[in-house]
Amino acid sequence: MKKLLIIFALLSLNVTGQTINWVKYKHQSDIKIYITQNSFEANLAIFIVQSHHQSTTPGFWYYNNRNIHYQEAISVCIVKYKYQADYIVYFCDYRHQVRVTKPFEDLIEQFKTNN
Repeated sequence: MKKLLIIFALLSLNVTGQTINWVKYKHQSDIKIYITQNSFEANLAIFIVQSHHQSTTPGFWYYNNRNIHYQEAISVCIVKYKYQADYIVYFCDYRHQVRVTKPFEDLIEQFKTNN
């Protein structure tokens, strides 16, 4: 019984992971990103995962495509120009290409502790 409770507690801690809600307006977003086609220009190399439970590590995003906004999710807005963005993001094709910066990891930890 104790093992079951411990497993349930550990799973519930990371349930939100890095779920992303795409928002249309900058004032609604937690972070603003500019998407680049070149990996060398990017501050972050992000991999989009297929399952909500695979997004517990920084750099692995799960996109909520059901138009249901999770309250615990990070709201992200795509901006048109680089200077408007908090982060320049490259969406990589493979898991081993993920690259995140320390300030971004700290930001993710802040979101997890606030929720």
